[in-house]
Amino acid sequence: STPTQAYYDQMNNITSQIEDLLSKVPTSDKNRQLQEQRLDLYKERQEIVAGFRDDTGQPIAPELSEMSLQRLAEIDEELNDI
Repeated sequence: STPTQAYYDQMNNITSQIEDLLSKVPTSDKNRQLQEQRLDLYKERQEIVAGFRDDTGQPIAPELSEMSLQRLAEIDEELNDI
């Protein structure tokens, strides 16, 4: 099933709330950069799988392109490295 506009609006709202909370956390510049990198990676991952979810919201990997699957793997590696 294709996500609705309400789904995208909710995801944008959640992302905005996370960004707002992170901006209030006292932290060093390096830690803030790492937090921003994580958030950017989560956003990118969300964008890649947005139109490829089943009725329960789980990504449908067989419907993703090889390039998308490769990028998702890279994102996971980058998140593990942060």
